[in-house]
Amino acid sequence: MREHSDIVQVTLRIREAERAGLEADARSNGVSMNAEIASRLRHKALLRAEDVVESVCRYLGPLADNAHELAKAGDMARVAGEMAGLLQSVLDGGVLNRDATRAAVERYSAVRHMIRFESELRLRQMTTDPGAQS
Repeated sequence: MREHSDIVQVTLRIREAERAGLEADARSNGVSMNAEIASRLRHKALLRAEDVVESVCRYLGPLADNAHELAKAGDMARVAGEMAGLLQSVLDGGVLNRDATRAAVERYSAVRHMIRFESELRLRQMTTDPGAQS
């Protein structure tokens, strides 16, 4: 089995005009036709890799940009769920667990404060930087 780093011989069939163009380009670049073809293949592979990176950034970038917002929304939903569970246990005739309720309210307040602070910060940035589009 061949290693990826092995150099192998490949038979290539192309039109004469293409061969002549490769030969002229190789001569002007000061390399052999083999080196010219290998260089073009490497360049083509790099361009494909750049296209993949560009596509990943284009499609996943907005998700990454919103990851913090999604996390905050998840934090708020978890705290709201926890508080609803505590309230439901009281409505079902259970005893109010003051420590758990106090902790849930503190978590809710912290998340709400963080969201409010970041909203105010963004608003200030938008009013002080006319070019900012958030």
